[in-house]
Amino acid sequence: MKRNEIHVTPLRSQVPWWHRLLMLSVLLLSLTAVAEEAKTKKASPSEKNKQAQKAAPGESQGDTVNINTAGVDQLVTLPRIGPKIAERIVAFREEHGKFKKPEELMNVKGIGEKTFEKLKSKIRI
Repeated sequence: MKRNEIHVTPLRSQVPWWHRLLMLSVLLLSLTAVAEEAKTKKASPSEKNKQAQKAAPGESQGDTVNINTAGVDQLVTLPRIGPKIAERIVAFREEHGKFKKPEELMNVKGIGEKTFEKLKSKIRI
């Protein structure tokens, strides 16, 4: 090699293959995360509603709540049902098994005929 010549090594040989693969993986993962975030933000209200129903299996289908699968957080959305009565419903269901008909809800302490009348159009089995 002559004295004034500069020897340039190609970049390819300076970076190990595994390092390039790692950087490519990080880049692809980042792009996927950004795309998923954008997709979530752009979801229409109907798509968000479908996602909410998948996330909460006991929650409403239309305007009704399945009293055999709903948790306390879904039960308190019903008229005249507070946290204490919702907890009693769940405890009753765990002790006696699933409700066979909606009227059995009146066997839970705190739910009488008046409360049941307000509930019956909002619940399902």
